[in-house]
Amino acid sequence: MNPYSVLGVASDASEEDIKKAYRRKAMQWHPDRNLNNPEAEAEFKKVQAAYDALTKPASTETPSWGANPGAYADFADVFSQFQHGAFGDFADLFSQASRRKSTILREIRLSVRELYTGCSRTIRQPDGTAVSVSIPPGVPDGAHLQDTQSGIVYVCRVVDDEAYALSGRDVVHTLEVSFFLALLGGPMEFALPDGTRLQVRVPARCCNGKMLRVKGRGLPAFEAHPGGDFYLKIEWAMPVLGAEQEAQLRSMSLP
Repeated sequence: MNPYSVLGVASDASEEDIKKAYRRKAMQWHPDRNLNNPEAEAEFKKVQAAYDALTKPASTETPSWGANPGAYADFADVFSQFQHGAFGDFADLFSQASRRKSTILREIRLSVRELYTGCSRTIRQPDGTAVSVSIPPGVPDGAHLQDTQSGIVYVCRVVDDEAYALSGRDVVHTLEVSFFLALLGGPMEFALPDGTRLQVRVPARCCNGKMLRVKGRGLPAFEAHPGGDFYLKIEWAMPVLGAEQEAQLRSMSLP
């Protein structure tokens, strides 16, 4: 393994360039930013090994990759900077990595309905015991919920269901309307993910695919995440016409 190639620097790179390349690569491949990705974990270990190779004290022999012993970084100095927060979030990642060894990550897949209202899930553990996990309304996709007793961290993943889709904090629902209602306009009833039924007025000459916004009816606010809006995507339902009706429409379309 050529550590210079792994870090993407030249063999005569300065100590500062090596440090910068290491921080950039480690941030890119860190396991805490690439959950359940074995390839990222392997790349992270490779980057760490390359940096270790270039920051160890120089030996009496010239390394096989032609490094300049004078270019070796002082690892103790780098570690000291981590301890004192010189690298900000990067230091936090290494702190998280040390805790990760004893942390179990479990993914919980939630529908938009469950995310909208909040729900409770019973999760069976490897030892056969069952744990009830409470998911509050409005939790963002990718949120981590930790069980303080078991130490297990549950990662919330949202999947669109048959009626509702998620776009950021907004909820999108396809509203099928008759062609004539879209042409003439009029009231139309629809349901929110929690079952609440509301009415919206479809404007006359409403185009297929038009989005109607219902303000403040998207995902509920959760901590620093604001509440969203509810969008109705208009989809025309084309009528089935008899021969007489079709003839009438054709006669109306003629000049």
